[in-house]
Amino acid sequence: MLVALVVSWMSPKTYRATTYVLISESKVNPDMSHPEWDYSFLPTYIEFVSNDALAAEAVKHFRLEGKPYNLTPHRFLQQSVDAQVVKNTRLIEIDVDFRDAHLAADLANYLANGAAQLNSQINAVDTVNTQQFLKARLDQASARLTETRAKSLEVEQHAQIEDRERQLKILLDQKESVSRQIEDLRSALAQNKQRSTSLAESLSAQPRTVQLKKSIDSDRFLERATQALAPGDQGLLSATEETVNPTRQELDRELADSRANAAADEAGLSLATSSLAKTDRDAGNLAAELAQLRGAINDAQENVKVAQDGYETAARDYRNASVTVTAKSQDLKPVSPAIVPENPIRPRILLNTLAAGLLGLVLCAGLAFAIDSARRGEPERLRVVEREAAGGRYS
Repeated sequence: MLVALVVSWMSPKTYRATTYVLISESKVNPDMSHPEWDYSFLPTYIEFVSNDALAAEAVKHFRLEGKPYNLTPHRFLQQSVDAQVVKNTRLIEIDVDFRDAHLAADLANYLANGAAQLNSQINAVDTVNTQQFLKARLDQASARLTETRAKSLEVEQHAQIEDRERQLKILLDQKESVSRQIEDLRSALAQNKQRSTSLAESLSAQPRTVQLKKSIDSDRFLERATQALAPGDQGLLSATEETVNPTRQELDRELADSRANAAADEAGLSLATSSLAKTDRDAGNLAAELAQLRGAINDAQENVKVAQDGYETAARDYRNASVTVTAKSQDLKPVSPAIVPENPIRPRILLNTLAAGLLGLVLCAGLAFAIDSARRGEPERLRVVEREAAGGRYS
C-alpha cells in the first residue's frame, strides 16, 4: 500500500477535458432535409474529430511534437482523444486526456471547432462542385435551347406557311368558282338538250315548203302582161307560188343554235370538270403539305418549349445551388465548451492504495498458507524417509 501510495503520488497527473458537438439539421428549407433522424449514421461524424489531418494540425498548433510530449498525430489520437456519440442524442462527446489541464481544455475546444470548420469546408466544396456541375448542365441547356430555336426558325422560314395558306385559299376559291360554273353548265346543257328535243319535234311537224296564192294585180309586170293577152279579165286571174316554209327555217335555225349551245356547254363542262379535278388535287396536296409543315412547326415549337423549361430549371438549380447543398447537409456546432479540469482522472491515489492493500493482503495470505503447508509437510516427509531406510535394511 505504501509503495502504491508513493508511486501514485509521484506519477504524472492526467486531466480530462470534455466538450460536445451538436449535429443539427439545416435551417435552410428544412422540408428538403431528412424528415426523420437516422441515428445509425451519426457515428460517421466521429471521423470529423478523430482524423489524422485535424490531429496533425492540433499537434502542430500546440507544438506537441517536441519535448516533453513527443507526440505524433497517430499517437495523439490513440492516447489522448476519445470521441463517441451520446446515446439517443445528436451529440458527439469529445474527451481529451492530457497531462496539462489547460492544454487538455484547449485541445478539446480546438478539435470541436476544427470538426465544425471541416464540415463547413466540405459543404463549401460540395457547393462549388454542385455549382460547377449545374453550370455545365446550364450551358448544355442553353446550347440546346439555342439549337432548337434556330431549327424552329429554319422550319418556319422553309415552310412559308402564310404563302401556302394564300395559295390554298386561292385554290379553294377557284374550286368553288369552278364548281358553280359546272353547275351552271350542267343546268344550261340540260336546258339546251331539252330545247333541242322540243325544237326537233316541232321541226318534224313543219313542211319544208308552203304554197302562196295571190292575185295577178298585185304584180305590175303580170298585170301589164294580162292586159295584153286578155283585156278586161285581170280581176279574174290569180297565181300560185311555192316557197320555203319560213317557220321551219326559223325552227331549224333555233335548233342549230340550241345544239351548238349544248355542244359548247358539253365542251365547257368537260373542261371545267378537268380543271376542277386538277384544282382539287392541287388543293389536297397543298393541304397535306400544310398539315405536314404545321406538324413540323409544332414539333419544333414543342422542342423549344421543352428546351426552355429545361433551361429555366437548370438556371433555377444553378442559382439555388448553395441553398440546395445547405438544405441537404447537417451542421456541426460546438456546444458546452471544455473548461480547465480541476482534478486529475489519473492516477487515482485512493483507489490504487486500496487496490494495493487488497493485493498485498491476498499475497500475504497466500504466502502464509504456503509456509504453513510447507511446515506441516516436513514431519511427514521425514517419516517417509525413515520407513524407506528401514525397509532397505530388512531387505
